[in-house]
Amino acid sequence: MQLKVSQPSHILFILTLDIEIVRQTHVLQPKIYQNDCLRLFRCVIDHSFIISDNNKFFQKQVILGTCQVYEEKFGEK
Repeated sequence: MQLKVSQPSHILFILTLDIEIVRQTHVLQPKIYQNDCLRLFRCVIDHSFIISDNNKFFQKQVILGTCQVYEEKFGEK
């Protein structure tokens, strides 16, 4: 979520399975999700930062981009 709010809105991210499970679980409680987003980021983060499985090349590029932004932001792979 920190990556999403720190990047332009058109940037797409692909989440690892464990992070996606946590995100989906969080979103299942919309009021809590909204309150957490507003408290932490001062905006509600759109859930549409996952791309579909349709284009494998595009998906691979988004994965590489996600890894690069994560490493730049947090200093680890």
